Amino acid sequence: MRKRTVFYLLSVVLVFFLTFTGCQKNTKDDGGNITPPDLISKVNSSVSGFVTNENNLPVLNATVQIGSSTN
Repeated sequence: MRKRTVFYLLSVVLVFFLTFTGCQKNTKDDGGNITPPDLISKVNSSVSGFVTNENNLPVLNATVQIGSSTN
């Protein structure tokens, strides 16, 4: 029973370690300098879809708000 507990504990630690160390954004260029994030550029995009209730029926006259824009 103790071996099984140690195995589960080590498995959880390994998964935790791989999850948080394997998903790092590369912010260094080839010279080793850190590139700051671009906070000035704007991106235009769109969202489309359907508004339905819990019975998967359409909701009439629904208002969807994204940021400060409503449609």
